[in-house]
Amino acid sequence: MKLLNVLATIEYQYLLVGVLAAILYVIWTTGIKPVIQKNKIMKNLDVVAEKNNYTAIRARKAKYDFVLESRGESKHKRVFIKAVFVPRISTITINSKDTWNLHYGGSNKPGKGYPYNRYLNELKHFLNYEVADNELKLILIYKGTLKIQKYLNESEIEIVNFKDIVYDYKIINYEDYSTHFQDL
Repeated sequence: MKLLNVLATIEYQYLLVGVLAAILYVIWTTGIKPVIQKNKIMKNLDVVAEKNNYTAIRARKAKYDFVLESRGESKHKRVFIKAVFVPRISTITINSKDTWNLHYGGSNKPGKGYPYNRYLNELKHFLNYEVADNELKLILIYKGTLKIQKYLNESEIEIVNFKDIVYDYKIINYEDYSTHFQDL
C-alpha cells in the first residue's frame, strides 16, 4: 500500500511539473517575450529617429505600436509603425489589402513547402487605418522573413521589397530598417 501511495504522488508531481511548465511557457510567449521584443525595437527606433531628425514614440492602446514624428523638413510628417512578430524561416503572402497569410515551419531548402500557415489577423485594424497624404504606414517584420509576396491577380505574384508601396503602406524587415530608413 505504501508503494502505491509513493507512485501516486510521483505521478502527481510529474503532472504538476508539466502543468507548471505549460503555464510558464504561456506567460513567456504572451507576456514577457513581446515586451522584450518591443523594447528592443524601441531602442533601434530611437537611434534611427535621432539620425533622421524624428522623435520616436511608443503608442499605447492604438492601432499601431510606434510613431515617428518629424522635427523638421522631411518626406513624411509622421510614420505609423506596426510590428508583427514572425518566425525567421517563413514567407508572407499578401492576398488583399487587409489579408496576409504567414507560411512557416520546416526549412528553407528549395522545393520544400512550409507545413504551417495562419492569417495575420492582428494586422487588420492597422492595414485599414487611414492616414494623411504626408504620413506613412509601415509594417515592421520582426526579426525578418525570407520572402514577402503579393498577389497581383488570381494567377500572378510579385516579390515585395521595402521600396514598394503595397496598397497604402510599406513593409520592411527589422534587419533592414536602420540601413534603409531614408529609402522609405
